[in-house]
Amino acid sequence: MSEEEAETTAWVFRALADPHRVRIVNLLANADGPVCVCDITPQLGLSQPTVSFHLKKLVAAGLLGPGTARGVGLLLESTTGPWRASR
Repeated sequence: MSEEEAETTAWVFRALADPHRVRIVNLLANADGPVCVCDITPQLGLSQPTVSFHLKKLVAAGLLGPGTARGVGLLLESTTGPWRASR
């Protein structure tokens, strides 16, 4: 493993170090398609700003795409190949 690959892998592990973020990735990975943030917020039992904070970390790690706006909501889905994430 190169130093760059190790850095990227560590970045992904840091993003997954929080149980809420693990749950978010799990919810999206098991969804049939894109999921609205407004639908996962109640499932997590967290406030919308807290969910947004966690989503930002997951997007930065490459585990989620940037999302697609839908009205006042945001559709998210997990990305493929998270180990190729860049910071």
